[in-house]
Amino acid sequence: MATPTWCAPATPCRIAEARNLAGGWQALYERNRRVVGADPGLIFPGQKLSL
Repeated sequence: MATPTWCAPATPCRIAEARNLAGGWQALYERNRRVVGADPGLIFPGQKLSL
């Protein structure tokens, strides 16, 4: 699975929509909870997410 590095402003919702991810932002967040942390709307530049 790809692990792109995102640039601001990136949100799980925007990423999930852009990639047409099954399960939407909620599934993306669950897969990346350790990277993102407690706030699913707060993604920092340079974080690598599992799609």
